[in-house]
Formats: sequence, C-alpha cells, structure tokens
Amino acid sequence: MAVQLEEFTKNKPLIDFQISVLTFNVFSGPPKERLYIGFIGFFSLIVFLLVSTHLLNTFNGEINDNIMTSILHIMGTCLFCLKTFVGWYRRKEIHELRREIEDLLKVNETDEDLQRIVTERMKDSLKLWKLCTRWGIRLVCLCALTYAIMARFNPKIGLIMDIPYTNITSSVLKEVLHDIPSVLIISMGPIFISIELAVLFLGIPIVSEIDILENYLKVYNEKIKTTPHFMSKLIEKHCKVLRNVNLLNVTFSEMTFIQFFASIIIFLVVFLSVRKNSDQIEYYMLCVAGQMQLLPFCLLGQYIKVKTDKLSDTLYLTNWYELSLKDQKTFLIILGMAQREYGLKAAGMYEVNLNTFVKIQKLSFSYCAILYTLSK
Repeated sequence: MAVQLEEFTKNKPLIDFQISVLTFNVFSGPPKERLYIGFIGFFSLIVFLLVSTHLLNTFNGEINDNIMTSILHIMGTCLFCLKTFVGWYRRKEIHELRREIEDLLKVNETDEDLQRIVTERMKDSLKLWKLCTRWGIRLVCLCALTYAIMARFNPKIGLIMDIPYTNITSSVLKEVLHDIPSVLIISMGPIFISIELAVLFLGIPIVSEIDILENYLKVYNEKIKTTPHFMSKLIEKHCKVLRNVNLLNVTFSEMTFIQFFASIIIFLVVFLSVRKNSDQIEYYMLCVAGQMQLLPFCLLGQYIKVKTDKLSDTLYLTNWYELSLKDQKTFLIILGMAQREYGLKAAGMYEVNLNTFVKIQKLSFSYCAILYTLSK
C-alpha cells in the first residue's frame, strides 16, 4: 500500500467525522458522533430562540456588553445552521470531491519519477491537513474555553437568555440560564472548526493535483518528442484539474458567501467589544476564534489562484514548439484555457482570497469606529 494511502486510512475516522459535521450527517457513522452532531444542532436552535427572545425584550438602542454578546451568540448559531444546511444541500458534490481525492491517493503511475511526485505531493497535502487539524482544534478549544469561563463571570454581560412568556424569579433557573451559553461555546468549538478543516481536507489535495500537473510538465519538458501519448496525457490531466477546481468552487460558493456576510457582522461586534473592553483577554480570544472562521476559506482561495497562475506560466515555458503541428494547435487551446482566472468565488461574484479577507477586516473596523463614536 502506498505511503499516502496508509496515512489516509489511519486518519479516516477523523476525516469521516469532519465530513459528517460539514454535511450534518446524523443518519450514518458511529452512534456517538451522530448523537454529538445532532445534540449540537438541537442545542444551537434552543439557544438561538432563547437569546433572540432576550434581545427582543431588552434592546432599547443602547449597545452594551450584554447586547453585543447576545448578537454574537445569535450570529454564531445562525452561521453554524446555515453552513451545515449548505453542506447538507451540497452533500453530493462533497462526496464526489472526496472520491476524487481517494482516487488521487490510489494513483499508480508507470513512470517512476511521476509516481514519486504524486506520492510526495499527496503525502504533503495530508501532512498539511493534519497540522491544521492539530493546531486548529487546540487553538479554538483554548479560545472557546477562555471566553466561556471569563464571560460566565463577567458582571457586564449578565443574563443573555429569556424564556418566552415567563418571568424568571428562581435563582436556580437564572444560574442554569447563565451556564447554558458557556456550555454551548465549549461544546461547539470543535464542531465549528471541523467545518473549516473538512473544507481544507477537500481543497488542499486539489491544489496538490495542480502541483502534480506542473511537475509532470517539468519532468517531460525536455523529452516531449520521445514521450508517447504526451498530449493525450496532458489533456486528460489538465481537464481533470480544471474540473476538480470548478467542482470545489461550485460546492463552496454559497458557503463562502454566507461566511463573508456573517464575518462582517461578527468582526464588527468583536472589534467593538475589544475597543470597549481592551483590558479583558476573553475578547481577544474571541477575535482569534472569529478570524479562524474566515481565514481557511481565504487561504485556500489564495493558494488555488497562485498555483493556477504558476501552472499557466509553466505551460507557456514548455517546449511546445517541438510538437507536431496538430499537437501544437491542441496545446495552444490548453494554454488559452490555462490563462483564464481560476479560484474560489463567493456566490460566483466575490473572489475568495487574502485580499478579500483584509477588505472584510477593514470594512468591519470602519463600522466599528463609527459605532464606537456614536455610542460614547
């Protein structure tokens, strides 16, 4: 068994869990995982209703810590529900992407140099995903735990839940309602980051496939004439790369748009919270956790754009003029296709890259400055 396939088999349970979270699959898989995902979904819905009731009953135009925390809980639960709904709606495309990745891991090239390249690139992609998983979960859990504990005992926040048509007088019930948001934050941390990690698992190998094609061109550049079926292999690999990039874009088009819109509001509230409470560490932790919701999408989009641009340059520098006239014409068509812009687009309109990530930060910070000035 190939090294990369062994690595995939070893990590398959974790991959299955992340894909299950992304598609909100509560009907198959280990019972504990199904129960956990279903519980978080139901718990999020209950918290959303209780916090929304509180916000409707208490908001009078003043923006304080209680109101900002309520908005963050509402946006967090809405974001989780919408992203998992889109994942469920796109489950066919997600499973198709997964099958494409498994096929890539099982590729067995006849040429030793090309097989070595495939093995190295796919092994590196799994290592990168494992690194993101290890440190992503740790960092999010640390941020969630710190914020949940500090916010629970922050008198400025207070109670952010109301039970409809009920006057809460019991001290025990008040304590329970105080604890519920903290429990939700701690339990949802691994679930939230699992969605982003599943996207990275599906995206990183596709980028590695672009790398494999680029290296294929470099390996055979000096021996184009002597390589049998060079053009047919190039067409097959290039079409497969473009198909998988487009499939990745279609799969996460709606999800990235939802993430963009939600991130503007979340960053606005988080920046305002930090501005008002610059001496409290929990808001900085919340800021880090918020960044980790958007950053994986933007990094993946940037990575795809850079690699596809590099592939276009490599194609251009290939000794295509040594091919036959018929193959030259075919190659020029491939070159023209490669010169188009490829990458992720939110709702097919907004580019998903680091430039967009910075723009969202700037936009949120600008509105934060205006709200802070008006609330003084």
